[in-house]
Amino acid sequence: MKYVTTILKVAVHNETENPAFGEGNTYVSIEDEAGGPFLIIEQDSDEHGTVSLRIDYQELLAVVEASKMLMHQLYVEQAEMK
Repeated sequence: MKYVTTILKVAVHNETENPAFGEGNTYVSIEDEAGGPFLIIEQDSDEHGTVSLRIDYQELLAVVEASKMLMHQLYVEQAEMK
């Protein structure tokens, strides 16, 4: 039998926080339940516990683009107010 390693989860965290259990850490993992792979994005907080989002990769790309559009619009509006 041959053993291999596979990365299944990544922690996104402030450099001052512990990646295993720091407040506000975000964890990105991948799962596949025979319907194709999807991402799970989880964030832990003392106030809300663990909040989880299950999302297809293509949908994630669309959400990122929508987020960029919203942030751009906000900055344009702020610049126009000056």
